[in-house]
Amino acid sequence: MLLSDDKLYNLPVGLTVLISTSGALSNLPANDVPIKKPEVILAAILVILPVLVIFLAAQRFVRSGMLSGAEKG
Repeated sequence: MLLSDDKLYNLPVGLTVLISTSGALSNLPANDVPIKKPEVILAAILVILPVLVIFLAAQRFVRSGMLSGAEKG
């Protein structure tokens, strides 16, 4: 991504930047964000949770749309 400001990142890119700058998932020392593994896991859950809820709520529409073209006649 070619964004000049880190406030413009979307959630997955921001999470990747957070993980890489913190050093929480590696043995490297933390650069500028002092977080550990539990905070990284919580941030990942908070990024995934809205997408998962929307998918589960719309699953029957997705399934019916996929199966509508499978019938002949």
